[in-house]
Amino acid sequence: MELALKPDFEQAVERLEAWWHCEVIDRPCVQFTTAKEGDFPPMPDREHATLRDRWMDVEYNVERAAAGLARREYIGESFPSYMPNVGPDICAALLGAELQFMPGTTWPEPFVDDWASVDFTPQYESEYWQTIRDMTALSLEVGEGRFITAITDLHTNGDLLSAIRGREEICLDVMDQPEELRKAIDAVGALYEGMYDDLWDPIRERGLGSTTWMSVYHQDGRCYGTNMDLAGLLSPAAFEDLFLPIILDEIRFLDRSCFHLDGPTALCHLDTLLAIPELNGVQWVYGAGQGPSTRWIDVYRRIQAAGKCAQVIIEHVSEIDVILAELPPEGLLFTGGGGGLSRDEGEAVLRNAARACVR
Repeated sequence: MELALKPDFEQAVERLEAWWHCEVIDRPCVQFTTAKEGDFPPMPDREHATLRDRWMDVEYNVERAAAGLARREYIGESFPSYMPNVGPDICAALLGAELQFMPGTTWPEPFVDDWASVDFTPQYESEYWQTIRDMTALSLEVGEGRFITAITDLHTNGDLLSAIRGREEICLDVMDQPEELRKAIDAVGALYEGMYDDLWDPIRERGLGSTTWMSVYHQDGRCYGTNMDLAGLLSPAAFEDLFLPIILDEIRFLDRSCFHLDGPTALCHLDTLLAIPELNGVQWVYGAGQGPSTRWIDVYRRIQAAGKCAQVIIEHVSEIDVILAELPPEGLLFTGGGGGLSRDEGEAVLRNAARACVR
């Protein structure tokens, strides 16, 4: 497949596929973008009466995304992609939650007082979900031969339940009414395949692979970043008893999976996740003020030792050399850290990463 904005996309896909298998072709995978030189027309813009109108304007959001993608150089295994988006809790909206719109994100309004009264029938014709469908369709049209269309940010499992119930309330439910909560967990678990395929099918029909907000990619099937941010508030026993089964179902449905492990309080679950045979990899996000990535080499070492690939979020490309001096390159994907570099400087980073692999 050729992309006008990423002439070497096929080579990037080959390296990313090797990464999924904890292999390396000639260097570890590296992803960052730099500003493209040249003159560009002004970014598309228009007036909106409300923040909600801006978020829900399909043409506006796709056109701005396409214009922004054209202004970047895609170094290494980075690639141009647009993720249709009305915030991280679209799945909560699918069950009836209203969204509050902020300039940079949206928040769901919890509405569940009693799990027994919840209707878990997905509202695929709701305005929110239909907007994501329309963004996906327009992105596929505008981006044909230019960029990849991603599947929207699906916060499922415990995060979906937290969004419709409230984070404090669901933590109390873990202790006070675990069996009622378990029924709700089973109910949302049954929705995952339908939600995913509703958005994946039109992408697949265009002959594209699957990608997510994590910038991982798989050409021949479903890939996604499985996650549950709520895990950082749970004991290992509660996580394994209540939520691990639904996470296992999601991972087994996918052809490639990378678990988004968010923050130091979630590290208590790492060994449990690494013991899942079907899980391909882990994206460890250490969080604001907890970097750089070089502080967490032991975490990446544990991931590699379990036979999983690791997405390493870096703050500066200099971290690549430090980590490669400590760890083998197989199964490492370095993402970020290239802000302010030129295209030539970016290519030099790739050459240096290749040299670091020569033992």
